[in-house]
Amino acid sequence: IQSKSLMDIIQMECLSRNSTVLRITRGPLVARLWLQDGELIDAEAEGARGEVAFRRILAWKSGTFENLPPEPDRPRTITNSITRE
Repeated sequence: IQSKSLMDIIQMECLSRNSTVLRITRGPLVARLWLQDGELIDAEAEGARGEVAFRRILAWKSGTFENLPPEPDRPRTITNSITRE
């Protein structure tokens, strides 16, 4: 989906209450976001994890996205809601 931003894609996954791992690739960089029942529970990017990693991913201006199978046993590191009300 080229016309959607990363935040748009994350919000669509959250609103759909999906459980998935989103892999985002930008050149040599690879990041992952873990969603469980529509909630962002963890992120990894550029050697960081949790909310720090999520902020780094959001700073990327482009990238490709891939949905991977959910990992229900992933420990939660992000507790704040990421969707805007």
